[in-house]
Amino acid sequence: MLAGFSGQKIITTHSGDLLAAVPLKALRRLRRVDGDVKAFQIADGAIDELELKRLDHHVRRHRGGFLFAKVWILVEGETDETVFQECARILGHDLFGEGICCFKFVELGVAPFIRLADQLGISWIVVADGDAAGGKYVATARGLLNGRNVDEHIVQLPTYDIETLLCLHGYGHLYAASVSPQKLAANPNPHTHGTEQYWEHVVNKLQPEKGKPTRILPVIDALEDAGPPAVPQVIKSVIDQALIAAKEGA
Repeated sequence: MLAGFSGQKIITTHSGDLLAAVPLKALRRLRRVDGDVKAFQIADGAIDELELKRLDHHVRRHRGGFLFAKVWILVEGETDETVFQECARILGHDLFGEGICCFKFVELGVAPFIRLADQLGISWIVVADGDAAGGKYVATARGLLNGRNVDEHIVQLPTYDIETLLCLHGYGHLYAASVSPQKLAANPNPHTHGTEQYWEHVVNKLQPEKGKPTRILPVIDALEDAGPPAVPQVIKSVIDQALIAAKEGA
């Protein structure tokens, strides 16, 4: 549609679909900073061309709504997305309404999204698993802080992954209920019941191959029944920090 207009085009929009049709380099994002409105854009050389092409493709594929957010919570997987969005709701917060977008970064890696956020004036928080891969994501994010406070931008879970964290907070029986008998027979759990290693084994070695995103739903239902005090502190802390950052960018 936009290509049909001749000459220079300056268009303001709140449409993610429209943004998806525009190259990222052509965007100017307006944000209020210390009472003034500042325009942000991708500076020449700030993001290399291959990385920029991959980001452009990501925006086209997922639409561009996340570019309007004040804050990104960057997580490793779809389950993490669901947990943060639903825990925020249980705590009484509407992430979308607050200008906070939680989405997974693993398709492109964490660095491209951090660079894009910094160029467009979007605050960010990286939440990584407690495994070796998560440690690498943390190291990458640390290298892009440029003097900013690590505690305001990077969180590594104290457990192997977010499912193991939820098991340790009393929801392991819901994962135990979906254990594959065939996998259990082939790979018995050698760890002491109730330990982190035990639940890590249940979550990562004994579940059916399919249906991972849906296995979190009974856990969310149980969390909702238990109410706000049931939300693990590390999850609540990330949400609280995102809310603070969103208000700073209001």
